[in-house]
Amino acid sequence: MSWVRNRVSKFLLNSAIAVVSSACLVKGIVEVSGRTTSVDMPYWYVEAGLLCLSLLIGFIRSRKLA
Repeated sequence: MSWVRNRVSKFLLNSAIAVVSSACLVKGIVEVSGRTTSVDMPYWYVEAGLLCLSLLIGFIRSRKLA
């Protein structure tokens, strides 16, 4: 995790982790209730976007600082 050197990339990484945990929580609640749904799919797309953005910003900013 060497790309997490500045505040913005750390914020985006923490947001991605929060989205994953809430997606798992929603999926668990739906499965415990005995139903199936695709409501949790947008969570995974948002998480992937935040993680990619964190990587992109982290690598761009670290190259500018070096």
